[in-house]
Amino acid sequence: MEYPRITPFQTHHRVVYQNPADESLTADQYAQALAYSLQQDQPGTRILVIDAQATASTDEDFIDTLPLNDAEKTELRQLVALDEREAEESQTQGIDAREQESLAQRLNLARAYAQDTDVLILSEPLTHVSPEDEAAIYSLLEKRIKKHPLLSAKQKIFIVSSNAEVQERIRRDRNAAQ
Repeated sequence: MEYPRITPFQTHHRVVYQNPADESLTADQYAQALAYSLQQDQPGTRILVIDAQATASTDEDFIDTLPLNDAEKTELRQLVALDEREAEESQTQGIDAREQESLAQRLNLARAYAQDTDVLILSEPLTHVSPEDEAAIYSLLEKRIKKHPLLSAKQKIFIVSSNAEVQERIRRDRNAAQ
């Protein structure tokens, strides 16, 4: 498939927000085109695109299998606004469909963070998460990207989305760059 050439916003930040509407593409199309463009510019770079809207399991046990100490596992749960009680309730009592989708997206985000890659491109990662949780998750990601072992190994994390929180962060970053 032929992808359009995408030039991401140039910033020293390691978390980069991108609006797919800037190129008249869907988030998935933009993410794939961005990966293709980055691979052309930086051959050999390990790039992974994740459609975070894809249905994911709500089984949180995978976090315990990661090569992290207890504090790092706890922090990973915090990075995706994962309340351990909420995960347990989803297994035992069940939760409504909206909460189930939100939990699945946050766990999918944790799985994405755990991938061994240089560049991580996330397509619409938090569409089913409350605006408050979304803002908190992105703020924590920005603060902890250089410190958490799963995040610090990544050169960049691109968030491709057209939602309001991401648009606000794009405006903030572009204004700061001027």
